[in-house]
Amino acid sequence: MAMVIKSYGKLIIRKKDHQPVIPAEKAQQFMVILDRWYSLQAGGRFGLFHKRPDGRYKVTAMRLTAEQLPAMVRPWHHGDRIALKNGGHQKVHRVLIDAKVPNDRRERVSVLVAATGDVLAVLGIKSRPMINPDAPQLYLVESNQSFLERKGIDNG
Repeated sequence: MAMVIKSYGKLIIRKKDHQPVIPAEKAQQFMVILDRWYSLQAGGRFGLFHKRPDGRYKVTAMRLTAEQLPAMVRPWHHGDRIALKNGGHQKVHRVLIDAKVPNDRRERVSVLVAATGDVLAVLGIKSRPMINPDAPQLYLVESNQSFLERKGIDNG
């Protein structure tokens, strides 16, 4: 027997499982050590580097003060907000909706937060440049983290 799932313009046809679905474990919180790659539960990898690495990556330049370090990765919470370039803020929940992240994948999304608690990035989806002229330059580098896979029919 087949099961059809429609999610954000994508049609998935799968064999129907007769086993109950067990929710994925929440991602754990951890401290980010500079100049090291990290893998995420939602897929892909990221790192916070002193030098911009060579290659085809999504790179966001950040200037973080000593008070903002060390950065942490943790699961997103409903009250989280990320600052926008125009000075405003946007809820992380709205970022996920705008990026068309399916509901079943949202619980696996992590955020990068400064030691001050400010959300620096919704990893794999949206990041904000931090401009502190007196702080050293760092680079948030992300690789292969798009939730927006190919569109159309996916025979999973």
